[in-house]
Amino acid sequence: MEGGPVAALCHALGELGLAGRITLEPVGVGSAMDSLVIVPNLENPRILVPAGQRKAASASLQRYSADLGIATRLQRLLAAQAMRLWGPRTPIARHQLRLARGINQGLVAYLSESLGQPVTFSMTIGKVRANRKPILQLFSTSGESLGFAKVGSNEFTARLVRQEAQTLRELGEQRLDHLELPSVLHSGSWEGLELLVMATMPTTALAPPRRLAHLRARAEGELHRVFFAGRKPLGSSLWLASWLSAARQHESPSPLWQRWRTALEQLEGRYGSEQLEFSATHGDWTAWNMADYRGRLQVWDWERFAANVPAGLDRLHFAVHEAFGRSGVSERTLRAVLGEAKRGEQLLAACYLADLAGRYLLGEREQQVQAVQQKTAVLVAVLETTLGD
Repeated sequence: MEGGPVAALCHALGELGLAGRITLEPVGVGSAMDSLVIVPNLENPRILVPAGQRKAASASLQRYSADLGIATRLQRLLAAQAMRLWGPRTPIARHQLRLARGINQGLVAYLSESLGQPVTFSMTIGKVRANRKPILQLFSTSGESLGFAKVGSNEFTARLVRQEAQTLRELGEQRLDHLELPSVLHSGSWEGLELLVMATMPTTALAPPRRLAHLRARAEGELHRVFFAGRKPLGSSLWLASWLSAARQHESPSPLWQRWRTALEQLEGRYGSEQLEFSATHGDWTAWNMADYRGRLQVWDWERFAANVPAGLDRLHFAVHEAFGRSGVSERTLRAVLGEAKRGEQLLAACYLADLAGRYLLGEREQQVQAVQQKTAVLVAVLETTLGD
């Protein structure tokens, strides 16, 4: 397991205070109540599900975001049903992690106390990124989903978890007709970890994909309306001032960092007097962070939310990442998407590129990932040509 994806899951379990020896073994060995099944396999361990709770294990596999095609939705539905029928001995799983001291300890015991009932959990940790963190789906002993818990284990991820908790509380006070977001059940810290527990939002495998564009446009308009901050010169905005401050305070020998800083200064010098509308951004407005449920757009992962930013960043972000998903990350693809933006939006495109590149460059200070570095290089290159046009 050393150094591989399963080792990363074991490390995350240790961070949650699940002490004692963790053993990789075939499913069915030892007590199921002390084990987590690896799904789908050792080469691609996307999720750990509780071996001793079939209903919870099945529900863990039934999360449907808008980016999933019909074939993937069907695969998940069949996998969930297989887990419900056969439990850990299902053909879709072969291995488990058995915890010598059981799973009802550490953070799990704390969450049981906080929620007022015993809980079990499934867990994902996502791809290697600066914002990588354990995400637990929590279940009652009867297998009902109680919510999701995000866990920040270092300064960078803890800040994101705290920010998302604050954002969800603030948004929860707004009247939102077209957006549905998770409510906060618990937040705080435990043994140096930052926690956010959110209520479960039900999703369905049957959502019609053709309706998503309409729901997304309504939700974007609603966010814009609620957080509209008027028109102002770009050069007087807190958004640009914050990025310039970050670029100057966090010096880096990276040529990419220096190019990004120069581009920000060009943005200020050339377009500082230009008027822009300012509103809010979700920060990762993509199909994998949303779902259509009964005619409302469910949206999660609000840890990058920001107000008083150039209006329209979310719309561009969605279009760019849809194109990246179809054609791959490249300068050509990015230029094609931004070239299709509305006339007069070259400045907004430059703001979007500067914003996303800055986020990745700051994240790189915490965790260097080749794929992210390559994507950042594409963003900065197109930013430079956009400012030069």
